[in-house]
Amino acid sequence: MYYHPRSFFLAAVLAVFGCTQQNQQETNHHDQVRSSSNPSITIAFLGDSLTEGFGIQNELSYPSRIEALFQEQKKQSIRVINAGISGSTTALLLE
Repeated sequence: MYYHPRSFFLAAVLAVFGCTQQNQQETNHHDQVRSSSNPSITIAFLGDSLTEGFGIQNELSYPSRIEALFQEQKKQSIRVINAGISGSTTALLLE
């Protein structure tokens, strides 16, 4: 069976949105330093070196670009977690 790559990405994003509700009291020091206001959405990007942004500046990785896009549009306050790991595979993510 063939799955379109976009459908996998959409499913991953929807899963992340559904699983990232956090209690306001669970914020740590890193969260407080990263943003001055409490973000209403947290997006965690999982993947390999493409997600991590291997070989490029952090600002050019696609998780950083998504965060910048939201900030430019001022649609919603978000927090982005780039959890990409070079050499990562789906099997490793499932462990």
